[in-house]
Amino acid sequence: MSNPQKPLSNYQWFPFINNSGETIPPFSIFQIDGIDTTGNQIVYKAIKPTWAGAQYAVNGPIQVTSGKRGECCLGPIFIVKYTGTVVVNDFVGPVVSTWTVARGVGTFKVLGIGDSTNNLASVRIPESNAIQFKAPSGGIPARVSSLEGSSATCDILTHSSVGVIALTGVSVTVYNWAEEAVCADGDRYGVANWCGGQWEVVSEDCTSPSAPTVSGIGYIAPLSTVPGENTFNAVSGSGSIGVFETDLEEFLSSVEADGAVTMAGITTASTATAVV
Repeated sequence: MSNPQKPLSNYQWFPFINNSGETIPPFSIFQIDGIDTTGNQIVYKAIKPTWAGAQYAVNGPIQVTSGKRGECCLGPIFIVKYTGTVVVNDFVGPVVSTWTVARGVGTFKVLGIGDSTNNLASVRIPESNAIQFKAPSGGIPARVSSLEGSSATCDILTHSSVGVIALTGVSVTVYNWAEEAVCADGDRYGVANWCGGQWEVVSEDCTSPSAPTVSGIGYIAPLSTVPGENTFNAVSGSGSIGVFETDLEEFLSSVEADGAVTMAGITTASTATAVV
């Protein structure tokens, strides 16, 4: 097949057949709906986008009428037509039932605006389908139900230098499927993966709940030296913080779970110590 895409000869082109029932405009994104191997050649079947999580390719600079063949680019870098406002470093993706991409609905990263008059941008398929983000105040709410997540508009973070992150000024919708709100504490940072046509939270970085306010170095001392008696006094640098009548092992387990003390040097009831 001759290559009609000579103005863009530095791209790699693959044949496709237009099965959409419409004319595919130049530089339009389309959904791949399988392949045709007639004539011992792999030809991609093109249809209009139906959902953001499908596989996509982009037509070249020549429109292709329904039932006809054209040539497409599969990436990782291609020129594509967009709608709305798009700027460098935006994430864009296919808009369902259109031949264009838009910001906030995909994982293609905008490298530059090649033709703002005709809405053409150079985009790149990312090496990783994950982003770091900062959630709004209050985080992303808990899911609505086991079958319905909740969402919030979050700001994307980038690495401004090695080991340093910064806000990009670009925001996306991130979904939460957990039973509790996420990224609601601390710096409200999180990581999201692209899954099923949307960004979904996979991890968060939040401040741990505050431990009881106790100052200084302390210890747990037995109030009785009689073997078998289980009354203990927890003492800190600022004084006694309570008298406990319980099994020593049970008591130590409970305070450790609450984050109130870190145990050290525990042997018997009379020598049990801890750092408060």
